[in-house]
Amino acid sequence: MTNVIISDFDETITKKDSILVFGQLPYYKDPEKFPKWTHYTDNYMQGWNKYSNQAPLRRLPLLDSVSTETISHDNYTTLFSKEIQYQDYLRKIELHSTNELSRLNHFTGIKYLIPEYINHCFNNKSIEIKDGFQPFLNCIYSHNDIFYVLSINWSREFIIEVINNERLTKTNVFCNALELKDSEYNGCFSNKLLTGSDKMLYLNHIIKEQSKQKNGCKFWYVGDSETDLLSILHPSVNGILLLDPSENMTKFKNIVNNILGLDQNSINKFLRDNVSIIQLPIEKCNKNGVYLAKTWDSIENLLYNGNITYHKKN
Repeated sequence: MTNVIISDFDETITKKDSILVFGQLPYYKDPEKFPKWTHYTDNYMQGWNKYSNQAPLRRLPLLDSVSTETISHDNYTTLFSKEIQYQDYLRKIELHSTNELSRLNHFTGIKYLIPEYINHCFNNKSIEIKDGFQPFLNCIYSHNDIFYVLSINWSREFIIEVINNERLTKTNVFCNALELKDSEYNGCFSNKLLTGSDKMLYLNHIIKEQSKQKNGCKFWYVGDSETDLLSILHPSVNGILLLDPSENMTKFKNIVNNILGLDQNSINKFLRDNVSIIQLPIEKCNKNGVYLAKTWDSIENLLYNGNITYHKKN
């Protein structure tokens, strides 16, 4: 059985969102570059204010749609049709942002400074990798399992350099990639991977391709945010929501209570200090499951020891 692990990048592999950090790359080359980054953050909020009020109505919490049903290939898109429509609509907001970055040539002509810039970011701790991730990745490769990154970040090159493992290649990194020409960004984005519904489509592609090549694949998806939930709930994968309440209780409560609607017993169990991973009472076809995890250590233990009673290391 081959494990195929698909992971989000920002705040799943990294400790903090790194899109802002990558956005500063042109200023590393030219500190006087205009406009300043605040222009783009203001532009994003303008797009949000313009489009968000017209968004399709979400059906929240998501698990109310499931009730006692088993999530299957037959009912998945029906159960979560409102969320898929909502995520599809959010493309307008994301395109409003990336189109402005392209219009003003924010990344145009940037040569391959990424390794140098990432060293700078690691040194000043604007980028940090989550504890346990690198040992987890090494464990995956030692078992000849397969690893993908599926992210709405803007650069394959950036993601690969941050992860810094020679076995991770561009073919296994999917993101809203800036286009390269002769080792320079031309300023344009692929604009194919912008939202949670886009991630779902790419996940379908990975599952289809790997199922052709391997006999007996077991698929896993790891993510931390609203954008990951459609993938975590996908019937073909074991979905893992990687959230440590001690790091961001507000985010944890919003996702598990407001967006997902988890039962209080599961939440209380997970909040215990010595508990690092639990399986949630969400039924999927083919014995796939949904998990809440605090650490990469606990995910490694689940995959390779089959243990869901993992306790946090002191």
